[in-house]
Amino acid sequence: MSYSKQYVRHSSISSEEKLSKRLGLYWNKNEQDWEIVVSDFQRIEEFLKLYKNELSDDNEKFTLMGLIVSSLDDGISEYPN
Repeated sequence: MSYSKQYVRHSSISSEEKLSKRLGLYWNKNEQDWEIVVSDFQRIEEFLKLYKNELSDDNEKFTLMGLIVSSLDDGISEYPN
């Protein structure tokens, strides 16, 4: 299956860095899968509040949504019932 480039999107390094500083998260520009490395189910409410009320930059919102999804995945894995 082939995907058109318009449907492929990735987090930007600058958005990851900005969010890391803002949220006090680990940051390394060479880190692959940043949203998986720093995911934290216990902070979901904080991440959602930031997404909904404080971010206006689309790249930052996209990057934060990746972190939210990864954090929810951690929570589901950690607390299956």
